[in-house]
Amino acid sequence: MKILTLMMLMVVGCGENRAISEWKEEKEARAKAATNTNKVDGTTEKPVKVLTAEEEKVVGTYELKIREDTINMVFLANGIVEDYINGKKLEAKWGIVNGYLWKRKIVGITVYRINKDKSITRIRFVANDGHPFPIPKDKQLTFKKIK
Repeated sequence: MKILTLMMLMVVGCGENRAISEWKEEKEARAKAATNTNKVDGTTEKPVKVLTAEEEKVVGTYELKIREDTINMVFLANGIVEDYINGKKLEAKWGIVNGYLWKRKIVGITVYRINKDKSITRIRFVANDGHPFPIPKDKQLTFKKIK
């Protein structure tokens, strides 16, 4: 039984590493597209990012209240998410990989499930070294879309 559990953890870990590499490839492609200039008329205007239908659904403001604390996340169309914890602002990058919302911070990636009611639920954290930390069901936080 322990061997089976260990094998399952290894498979899940490999999937996380693949997802991280997909995230990095997508990030590099976006960075490359953002540095392209308009060669036709010689201007240096950056092209406008075109959102996928899935990304368009995510753009907006989400909120979670825990006791006296309020956490807001504002997902912007430019791939930036602004976190406000009791008014204090933090920024991160976001994207969608394999149908999951990924928020990239300095310490790693937080993974959210996109729910049918337009809310998002924090389900996993992946450290920068690729080590996944699933969040137990009773500790998962769901943010409601308010705008």
